[in-house]
Amino acid sequence: MISVRGFLRALAAAALAAGCFASVGSAQQAGRPGDAVRAGGSGECVVSRIIDGDTFRCEDGKRVRLLIVDAAEAGQGAWADSAALLLQRIMPAGTRVRLEYDVATKDRYGRLLAYVHSGRVFVNRELARRGLALVAVYPPNVRHVGTIRAAADSARRERRGLWSGSSFACSPADWRAGKCR
Repeated sequence: MISVRGFLRALAAAALAAGCFASVGSAQQAGRPGDAVRAGGSGECVVSRIIDGDTFRCEDGKRVRLLIVDAAEAGQGAWADSAALLLQRIMPAGTRVRLEYDVATKDRYGRLLAYVHSGRVFVNRELARRGLALVAVYPPNVRHVGTIRAAADSARRERRGLWSGSSFACSPADWRAGKCR
């Protein structure tokens, strides 16, 4: 099992080596005609289903990827399940959520990139605060990086979630790349 400090160093090195910052497209329109998504703007959607700990689908078919957080992937263990369950509790199917966009509004997979607010809960921050997601910065989307990083630092100090001593041995990015299955 890798130490948390070693895990974070490996995660940072892998991100730089893979050039992960290039994975986010430029600011652009998303959605169907008439559903303008502006950089720096906001919108709403009704949650249809939770896909995993950092992605969900809206009733109108849009897929939304939460910004600045990276939760364990489905099949990657208990932390993946915990992150998805938290999203299901905070924003169950039928919940209307507010989507806040940063500079780039879509990723290379066509998902909307957003900070998500469900009632008074800032969902991206809550995942980090509970230790259920790593901080993943993809410039130019950095508006709330300080807030989310502070929440993750708090989780680490208080040994919550993956910081409780049994963190996953493979980062979500490495898992997606097939490096540790």
